[in-house]
Amino acid sequence: IENLPSDAEVQNDKEHYDPTGGKSERLIGLPASKKPIETGVIHTKWGAIAGAQLIGGIAAGLEPISMPVIISTESAFSGIPQPGSSSSGSGNRNQGGFVGRNREPTYPRNRVKRQSGNYLQPLLNYHATTLAGEVGQAALFNAVFENPPNVSPPAGTFNDSLCPREYVLEALSNPDLDVSHAHDSWTYMTAAEIRGGVDGLVLGTQIKQWDDMYGYKLSEILEMYYSEKGIVGQSRYRACNRGSVFSGTVDSGEILNQANSFAYIYNNKTSSLKVATAENIQELYNAVRVAYDKMMGLASSFSSIDPPCEQRESSSNEVPDTDKTIVAPTTLYVVVDPSDTTDFELVQQKRFIASLAYELGVKPHGSRLGLINGADGTIRIKPNFTDNAAILACRILGENIRNQAQLEPVRALTTLQAELDRIKLEELRDNYQDKNGITVLFLNQGKKLEATLRDDIRGKLDEFERTNGG
Repeated sequence: IENLPSDAEVQNDKEHYDPTGGKSERLIGLPASKKPIETGVIHTKWGAIAGAQLIGGIAAGLEPISMPVIISTESAFSGIPQPGSSSSGSGNRNQGGFVGRNREPTYPRNRVKRQSGNYLQPLLNYHATTLAGEVGQAALFNAVFENPPNVSPPAGTFNDSLCPREYVLEALSNPDLDVSHAHDSWTYMTAAEIRGGVDGLVLGTQIKQWDDMYGYKLSEILEMYYSEKGIVGQSRYRACNRGSVFSGTVDSGEILNQANSFAYIYNNKTSSLKVATAENIQELYNAVRVAYDKMMGLASSFSSIDPPCEQRESSSNEVPDTDKTIVAPTTLYVVVDPSDTTDFELVQQKRFIASLAYELGVKPHGSRLGLINGADGTIRIKPNFTDNAAILACRILGENIRNQAQLEPVRALTTLQAELDRIKLEELRDNYQDKNGITVLFLNQGKKLEATLRDDIRGKLDEFERTNGG
């Protein structure tokens, strides 16, 4: 979480100003923002997700490994590395903890007699990178407080639905428990992290099977899961069905056991709680249980707070009848109208065009969208700029189109025809032909066009259609 002060909180510090452009010293004593920015959050139609937990679960699920967790006392095991530790210079990037692949952990012969059987569940890596890791960490950091805060994982809001760049956590109703860096109020879990953890765990438990059966790429898995259709061959696995898939796929009791194992190992590294012995391990279990209950309370509510599926689940591997209509991809050129318009009207036009990028489904091997200035005929964004709808929407909203005196639609069509002629020459040279159809959309900001201008536009459109086979 990146906790940024508001503009009003930042003072001009001339004393530490560096005219050479170097970094100045960080200002000390600024109040923490009550609405900090959470970084690494991905916008989806079915709720914001933390990318680290999502990708971590998938990556771990492709190579599932486990780590033994043994509760020990310092006197009984002095000189023996704690679970998850390794000797210096061992070169083991896994810190010596994870052993084996797709099998139960084994223990060295010389340690069998000295281990009294106080085992926790072996920690699985795809649990450690998702919900169990979140719960275990939250338990430790919250439990170090004298009075652990009774704060639910905070949700957040993106700055823009069309161009989501910043995800800001919501302020809490209780001002004494504001979401900030103050150690007496932070929950160390957010709604995005839990949602990403759910998706990462669900996909992580299935990804190995799908990889062996279908060989899907990561991009294909994500595109299918975050769509109405779901995973081909396993259509119930889709983000809009997150709640029921989670409850039907994952054993909640196993998450709690895994969280206990993670918290124990993590505590050995951080010494957050002095409970690393078998005699007082219950204190750790209690802290984990509090964090676990908060996580499960929010995870079980996703079905009611996230948008539902709009398309019924297919009963077979076939595409539902409602999706069998073939929609040919198109290249849409939108001619914006900046003539005699206010700044607000221009913003409205750009937001409308940005929304078209999503409605068209701009994607690889799909539709494209370009932007033309209707006043001077310049092509501001070419259709081959990107095949990602979100990137395109952000680019459209960022275009600096100013109010101009007159609309020149004929000039715009002339410029567009020259561009299409250039593209055709490139296709002939490269022995390639774009299959997309061409569509031109003129925007008019509530003005009535003169009859002569309408006739000129109609004549130019007829010529345009004859030339381009429309």
